[in-house]
Amino acid sequence: MRPSTVDAARGPDGRAVSVPNWTAVYAATLLALAAIQAILIWRGASLSTPAVFIVLTVFFAGRGHRLAFVRDFAPFLLVLLVYYSMWGVADELGGRTLVAPQIAAEKALFFGHVPTVELQTAFYDPERAHWYDFAAAGLHLTHFVIPVFFAAIVWQSYRRFHVQYMTSFVALSYVAYVTFVLMPTAPPWLASQQGALSGVSLVQEHVPFFQQAFESASANPVAAWPSLHAAMPWLVFLFALRLWGRRALPGLAYPALVWLAVVYLGHHYVIDILGGVLYATAVYAAVAHVRWPVAVRAALGWVRSRGLRPGLALRRVGVKA
Repeated sequence: MRPSTVDAARGPDGRAVSVPNWTAVYAATLLALAAIQAILIWRGASLSTPAVFIVLTVFFAGRGHRLAFVRDFAPFLLVLLVYYSMWGVADELGGRTLVAPQIAAEKALFFGHVPTVELQTAFYDPERAHWYDFAAAGLHLTHFVIPVFFAAIVWQSYRRFHVQYMTSFVALSYVAYVTFVLMPTAPPWLASQQGALSGVSLVQEHVPFFQQAFESASANPVAAWPSLHAAMPWLVFLFALRLWGRRALPGLAYPALVWLAVVYLGHHYVIDILGGVLYATAVYAAVAHVRWPVAVRAALGWVRSRGLRPGLALRRVGVKA
């Protein structure tokens, strides 16, 4: 957990030592990330998750702690790099892309209406980019920054939750990827281009600076369900709620705004959001709340009750049965 100010204010010899103001460090690092992201968007690019880790290593980890930061994040980052290397081929590995079922489900939930269509009809103006178009596009791209920035906060101040959060982050990414391969799903903008849904545009195409940034950040156009743009902010909120209790409740505004943004932009249906929340909640519950040693022992007991002997095989891979 985060060290107390009193304990951290004096060294072993009793002399006063400087204590970082972590609120200021968090704010400065977030501002640095926002500035870098703004420059990249202006140049037609966007931060990726691995790039955010590099920035955090430079700006966030204190003097003498960068090696520990790299060491603790490196295993997860390597697994994520494998994940990102496969991202662009997910749409080639899957079968037929689903288009109509999402529209039917959306209309069933909203009495014949599709929220993306209704939002764009009410607010979208192809002739002029409004402030909320910039806000929605910017919120969409925070998907690559905020979950990783939160991971750094957990590492710095709540170290015992670091492995749980990063395991949830990686597991959620891979479970969603498998779903994208097995069940490719078209977002509203693609359904509109294919003639299955009318009245939907890609809003960011008419927002200055953002079009190329989105093109550089989006590698799989048929990875709509579950929405990782819904899942990752919700995972952050679940861990924030665990760390800070009711003080984290105002943070619910962040995932809610991201959900509204991605639906308005034409990137996701509401059922994609619900799918993302479901996946994130399931992964969080499995990683953070399942007592895995007890579960493994129970599974081994069931296997032994069937007359099997898993002990030798488990010992060969280093598991004590």
